[in-house]
Amino acid sequence: MGILEKGSDGLIGSRLRSWRKNVPLKSFQLAQKINITPSSLSDIELNKSLPSADTLAKLTKSTSLNIKWLLTGYGKMDLDISEEEEEGEFDFDEWGEMCKSMKRIVKHGDDKKVEMLKGFIIGADPGE
Repeated sequence: MGILEKGSDGLIGSRLRSWRKNVPLKSFQLAQKINITPSSLSDIELNKSLPSADTLAKLTKSTSLNIKWLLTGYGKMDLDISEEEEEGEFDFDEWGEMCKSMKRIVKHGDDKKVEMLKGFIIGADPGE
């Protein structure tokens, strides 16, 4: 038993191991991905140690692991696009304001501004 073990389903290391196996990743692959040693990852997964703030940051940046779930057990294991949008990755209010601005430019702007806006949108459109 790990030194932090109380009931392994509720501990960070056990959740991390469950997530890793669900992805699936081998332990050495995850360790390499987040730039820690395989033995450090093993200690975390066996609840012998807790992940450092740096390790949590690396997990956030390098994986789809939902850190809220990892720390609390609440929510989904993996982040999906809709969760990222809820966290501010895509701000519908900001886009709504930009659309209103474009509408004002088209409606009230001079011909040069309208053509510049059209040219930008056409040039920026990646197509289907």
